[in-house]
Amino acid sequence: MHLESLTCGESDRKDRSKRRAKLAAIACAQLLLMPFANAAEIPLDRAIDQAIETAQVGDLSEAARRETQSYRQAAAALPNPSLFYERETLNGSEATSDSRETTFGLAAPLDFIWKRASRVEAAELHGELAQLQIDDQRRHLAREVATLFVEYEANQLEFQRHEAVHVALDRAKAVAKASVETGDAPPTLLQRVELAIARHAFEENRLQIDRLSIRSQFAALLGVPAASPSLDSIAALGIGITSEFQAKKTALQNRPDLRAAQALVSWKQAEQKAARREGLPDVSIEAAQKEDNIGRDGVYLGLSVELPIFDRNQGASNIAAAASLRAEVAYRQIQRKVEAEASAAFLQWKALDETWHRLAETLSVTRNAEALLVSAEASFEAGESSLLEYLDTVEAYLEAAEHEIDLRRDLRLAAIELASATATSLKSK
Repeated sequence: MHLESLTCGESDRKDRSKRRAKLAAIACAQLLLMPFANAAEIPLDRAIDQAIETAQVGDLSEAARRETQSYRQAAAALPNPSLFYERETLNGSEATSDSRETTFGLAAPLDFIWKRASRVEAAELHGELAQLQIDDQRRHLAREVATLFVEYEANQLEFQRHEAVHVALDRAKAVAKASVETGDAPPTLLQRVELAIARHAFEENRLQIDRLSIRSQFAALLGVPAASPSLDSIAALGIGITSEFQAKKTALQNRPDLRAAQALVSWKQAEQKAARREGLPDVSIEAAQKEDNIGRDGVYLGLSVELPIFDRNQGASNIAAAASLRAEVAYRQIQRKVEAEASAAFLQWKALDETWHRLAETLSVTRNAEALLVSAEASFEAGESSLLEYLDTVEAYLEAAEHEIDLRRDLRLAAIELASATATSLKSK
């Protein structure tokens, strides 16, 4: 009898220890989530705009515009003329007097006439490239924000399923405890239920920590201390691409990174053209007024033409040609990559969409959690099924629900990937 009471006391201490651990884990998760308790919900479209604003993409775009303007201004600037002054003195013999001659004039280069246009073109194309690279940054930000929305939705749904299961297991525990106390069931049956409850408690705690991480990333992207995704805004998340051909065509037309690669080719070709033009001879014109010490004066006109015998800018021209070739190869590689990404994204989304619709009837069974669990509980309490069968039903429900959540998340992520791969907007409420 004494040994039995000691065993019961030890069992009670273990139960209290488990409860304290569970309460501590839940309290810890609630404390971490407290800053987000009153977080403002932000819809998808506004969240993307806010993330772009926080990343100062608009400021970068304005900086790129000013930089382009400055490059063009520098390339289009007319060369400065130069003033020159000369004074020549010749000492004569005793029979002749000294001779002095003064020249004051203006010199101006003329080679800008055939070099300036290529310089301006290269400067403008460089600015277009910078702007397209910023547009591609917008595309990546939109994808990142939308992905957080989907992950947050999946987390919420999974947590709700675990909560429903936890309630069902608490009911099962009460029945199992009564059965053990009356001697109708062995203690191991109660331990089986308690283990299942502990496992789900840890899962709920993990989901709460994951939710905290998602919200932290979301708040950091948006630059808002307390913000959470509005799940209503992705209730009808979709994409307007209906075929693989359309996906590839749209991607080739819209992708900023591909257009940036094409702009890089144009820029390098313009630089190559400018380098060839720089090899043309420099020409300058001079005009001056001359007078000497005996009162004679006149006008001096001159033309200076460089002889491109040694330096014809061949080195710079060859470097520009090599850079142009590399840009063309890179463009073709990116073009193939864009087509492959668009094709793969569409095929993945299409397969998941077909699977979702094919399993729609099966998936609908898992959506009424309370009805399913209450039905299983009623059957168990009526003695029509055993506790182990009830636990198997609960676990089967949770497994089916998790498969549905995973499929929903994968389908939404595939839609986001397709939108990103084709540089199109997601359709949402």
